[in-house]
Amino acid sequence: SSRVLWTLAVTQLKGSSKMPKTFTAAEISKHDTHEDCWIIVRKKVYDVTRFLDDHPGGGEVIVEQAGGDSTNAFEGVGHSEQAKKDLENYYIGDLSEEAGSATTAGAAASASAKKEESSGGFSKFLVPVVIAAIGGVLFFLQKQQA
Repeated sequence: SSRVLWTLAVTQLKGSSKMPKTFTAAEISKHDTHEDCWIIVRKKVYDVTRFLDDHPGGGEVIVEQAGGDSTNAFEGVGHSEQAKKDLENYYIGDLSEEAGSATTAGAAASASAKKEESSGGFSKFLVPVVIAAIGGVLFFLQKQQA
């Protein structure tokens, strides 16, 4: 029943011009600035440029991931179900199945390494969070002793 509907939907999509566009990792890696920001999440490509200024965590945390695979960063932060749904508003296509996943991984790793060099990487965000967490624990322990 639902499998039949899914098969029909896929068949109709294949026969239409509405098939998702595919992008290579090399193409995506060129979109890595605040003015032109693409990310990959679960092998889907999103142009999040127009969302950067509205991101609750600041646009810079997204730009650090731009041009590469952001799946781990996106999932690791613990985005809400609503945020996951909202991401679909920026969907522009799929990551192509290139000649071997090494090419995809290499281009994504290259983009990620470039971001690490230019921005200090995710550690710029992580260090203050860890310091705040330690401060919170110390405050809690001090309150317990008083």
